[in-house]
Amino acid sequence: MNKLVALLCLIGMFATAQTTTRRWVDTYVFSGTGSAQTAPMRFWDTKWRVVYKAVGAPPFEMYLLNLNTHEQLKVTNQKSGKLKSSQTTGSGSMAAASLIVNGGENGWRVTIQQYLDRVEEWEFVQQKDWKSRLNPLGSWSGEQGDHEFMFTIPAGCARVRTVQQGGGYVRIDIIDPEGRTLIHSVSTQPGEQETWLYEPKTYKVKVSAIQASWNLHVETLDDFKAGERK
Repeated sequence: MNKLVALLCLIGMFATAQTTTRRWVDTYVFSGTGSAQTAPMRFWDTKWRVVYKAVGAPPFEMYLLNLNTHEQLKVTNQKSGKLKSSQTTGSGSMAAASLIVNGGENGWRVTIQQYLDRVEEWEFVQQKDWKSRLNPLGSWSGEQGDHEFMFTIPAGCARVRTVQQGGGYVRIDIIDPEGRTLIHSVSTQPGEQETWLYEPKTYKVKVSAIQASWNLHVETLDDFKAGERK
């Protein structure tokens, strides 16, 4: 009987250790140029940090937006001098959050790290991939010159994905109905960039291209609601 009790205690201690053992995990990584808003993220009820690196000249600012409460946490706001790479730490859960980044044309990179136990890390790996639930809304393409068009997000949120072929220069501006430029990006290299929009509205897009061709794709996440755990 005593051996059985001892065995059960050992099993309980082992299970507790597996749950309470924590490590820093890179949960999300984003990069881009100019301004952007990132894909939705989940923060567990633990310690976390936002590690960022920017290249070029100021200004460079970044805010962590709680999509449920609309509260913003300033990560950095560098207006002059040499840009510094650093990190901001915090704690607490957020079921849905996003980064708002306003950077230069030379690029930036952000890594979200969370101090997870084994169970939380398993939940992170198992969470449903939002990419599989995106629905195409529209696609546009062009080459040399200035282009302008509009699209409407009927519900939920949307990913705006831009693909540049070849070298040259491509500038993208996304403007809301109030005339505010929400997204501004400039690219001089072939590749892909993305940003997210979280308000169902009609948006105007302005594209300027020099010696480059481009494609812009808008995909909606119709069933997204702030506060959901995706």
